[in-house]
Amino acid sequence: AKSLGYTPRSRRSSTSYVDFSLTPSSSYTDTTYTISRDTPFSVNVNNSTYNFYPAKDVTATLQTVSGTDKFVFESLEIKEGTRVSNNYLIDINSVSGPLTIPNTNIDTTTLRIRVQKSVTDLTLETFSESSSLLNLTSTSRAYFVEETIDGKYDIKFGDDVFGKKLEVGNIVTIDYLVSSADAPNGAKSFTVGPTLTGSNEVKEFANVIAAVGGAEKESIDSIRKTAPLYNQTKERAVSASDYRSLILAENPSVQSVAVWGGETNDPPIYGKVFISLDPAPGQIITEETKNSISTSLISPRAPVAILPEFIDPVYTYIGLKVGIVYDPSVTTLTSGQISDAASSAI
Repeated sequence: AKSLGYTPRSRRSSTSYVDFSLTPSSSYTDTTYTISRDTPFSVNVNNSTYNFYPAKDVTATLQTVSGTDKFVFESLEIKEGTRVSNNYLIDINSVSGPLTIPNTNIDTTTLRIRVQKSVTDLTLETFSESSSLLNLTSTSRAYFVEETIDGKYDIKFGDDVFGKKLEVGNIVTIDYLVSSADAPNGAKSFTVGPTLTGSNEVKEFANVIAAVGGAEKESIDSIRKTAPLYNQTKERAVSASDYRSLILAENPSVQSVAVWGGETNDPPIYGKVFISLDPAPGQIITEETKNSISTSLISPRAPVAILPEFIDPVYTYIGLKVGIVYDPSVTTLTSGQISDAASSAI
């Protein structure tokens, strides 16, 4: 997979979107409040407790709702996991990496990498992930993710040609979520344990979207299938197979994709590409998932003026009537056992 430029998909954290309102304590006088990305939202699923965290710091302004002053956070994205941070001191042998993340169950989409100038210079620079060398310059603050032979992930940096190279004495901080995979899927009844503004504050949830998207690391069979297809896309979204490969590579909640151009639609609609997603068993494809696919995955790679449009799949349910004929002289199974085996196989 590495030789094909493909990085196997890591675990994915369950994600929920909530409308969260906070009526501040009477002692809180500021007109804005920022929910830190380190604020835990707790939930119990199957007698186990999981923590969800905001994807980033989010600030709200005080507003009056039904006569009460509140901070309202609409469609707040929260992801499940355990927050972990690792620090690395850069020496002459690691100015381009690799820096190995010690946890195998991370969600690589939650990586945040910051570089401090030195022990005495606290200036911080944030680096962004890059999956190709396109548009990189010698000053691009970019990092690259690769899977190691033992299932961990390496972080590599530029060489002052493609991407900025680190300097001896830099301190690299890598933080991320260690995911519980699909165990918290379906979580919906969240609570916020920590006191945010004071003792008599009121915290309320509304329009909670049940957590979805949690998944295990990509399997070896999936890598064998997806890596060659992904390599064929060459970082573009032009043909139908390109769209399918890109979407399947990044979204474990999708088990199959149908794609067709507007020119083959009935009736024809030019300038569009139509996408229909079939969710994996137990998964739900939300509008947020579709928006993420459209803006982050397709738009940067698709031709100009080609707009993606998602179409809900239409399912056909098939009922089977099955007859079984067998020779009792060549089996020790009873007719009931044979019937059960046939049903199981179907």
